[in-house]
Amino acid sequence: MKKAKTGNLYRWTDISIALEKIVKAIEDPTSDESPRFIIKNDKPFTFRMRIYQYIKAYRKLAEETGEGDPTKYDVLKINEVDNGVEIMHILDDVKELEIVDANTGEKI
Repeated sequence: MKKAKTGNLYRWTDISIALEKIVKAIEDPTSDESPRFIIKNDKPFTFRMRIYQYIKAYRKLAEETGEGDPTKYDVLKINEVDNGVEIMHILDDVKELEIVDANTGEKI
């Protein structure tokens, strides 16, 4: 008889709580600056992949049951850094486009 694995459930619960807090902080209209969050972890690549697995499972469950928003975490950009995983709004990393007039060469 095999013993059921429960370790993943605890990790996914922690990821769920962390992502909920981050999404609430990002969507907070009172904040002037765009927040960036770092979740410290000894194995950033592995942790980032676990976050992606959680988001994929959440999206699938939300689509199947109709409860929750399947696109809820699409606004997050998840990067691996030296000491953990950095999470920010996807548009915060977009640089302003430089538009130049083709005839005059002046920046618009």
